[in-house]
Order: sequence, then structure tokens, then C-alpha cells
Amino acid sequence: MSRKSNCRSEYGFSLVELLVVIALIGILTTLSIPSLRTFYYGYQIKETAQRLSMIVQKARLRAINTRSPVTLAFSKTGDTISVVMQEGVLGSGVFNGEQLTFDGRARVLIGWNSGGAMTNFAISFQPDGAVTNDSGNAAWNNPPRIDIYDQFHATIVSPAYLRISLRGSTILGNLNINPDLAGHTTFNSTGYYVVSNTVSHLEELRRGVRIATTE
Repeated sequence: MSRKSNCRSEYGFSLVELLVVIALIGILTTLSIPSLRTFYYGYQIKETAQRLSMIVQKARLRAINTRSPVTLAFSKTGDTISVVMQEGVLGSGVFNGEQLTFDGRARVLIGWNSGGAMTNFAISFQPDGAVTNDSGNAAWNNPPRIDIYDQFHATIVSPAYLRISLRGSTILGNLNINPDLAGHTTFNSTGYYVVSNTVSHLEELRRGVRIATTE
């Protein structure tokens, strides 16, 4: 009987050992929660960027297939941000049911810098897939970069961005908000990021850049 009792004690765990293991599990869980939250918020940003990219690609393909202009209007009214697709040019176009709407209370929002402010703008895809402004001016400058970000963690969680070239290609990526590069990429409370273009920090030197559609 005594031998069996000794064997059991040799292979068991003491109360102290169990408490140590439980404490370690608690510490590891506490340390991992911020990382899990950041991952989840980043996933939401990525998902929104994909949705935005899809509506842009739909507008371009629609213009090519119908051989007529298709307009995307980006607007902010109060706390609501909208991206609306119209058949034809802005103002006289027909809404075709494709749109994205962002409530100001939502976690993930989009923003853009159009002339030093977040003013409304529109782009028109032409039958050849190229982009002009809503007036059809082919000499128009490149459309503003669209930033997709977590408004509650704008300086912590890496924001995504979307660019539309004049030839109609869509480029997705992530802005670099590394604290070591403080001052290079800053968040403007209006709702977009300001990226300083310098030799040591070119705007296009961002991680995760990929082309969503080819020209």
C-alpha cells in the first residue's frame, strides 16, 4: 500500500505547481490580448479596404462593358461618409444601387485629402477604363489617396490606403505609422493622414503594397 501511495505522489502535481501554471497562463493571456485586438482591428480595416476596392473595380468594369461613363462620388455630409456609383456623369447620372456608407460612429472610416481638406469629389471611369474628373477633364491631377483607418486607434493600428491611377488601376497598401518615423505620417483630425515626402521617407515606401487591378 505504501509503494502505491509513493508512486502516485511522484507523478502528481503539488498545489504550488498548479498555482504557478495558472499564474503563467494568466500573464500570457494578459500580454496577448492587446495583440489580438490589434489583429482584429487590422482585419476590419483590411475588409473595408477590400469592399472599397471592389466598388471601384465594379465602376471601371461597368464603364468598359457599357461603353459609357460611370461616376464614383465621394462625399461627407455631417458624420456620414458615402461612396456612390452612378451611370453617367455626376449630376445627370442615374444611381444604380451600388454604394458604401460609413456612419460617423463606426469603428472603421475612410478619409481623403483633397486640396488641404476633406472636400467632396467625384471621378468618372471612361469607356476605355481611364479616369477623369466629373467634368471629363483628362488632364485632371491624380485622385486623392483614400485612407481607411480605425478612428478609435488612428495612431496605433496601421491604416490601409487605396489609390486610383488616371489609367484606372487600383492599388492597395498600408501606411507606415511606426513611432520611430514620428512626424513623417501624422493623422489629421479632419479624417485623413498627412504623409511627409522626403528622401528618407518616400510616400510610396509603404509595407503591404499590391496592385488590386492592372492597368
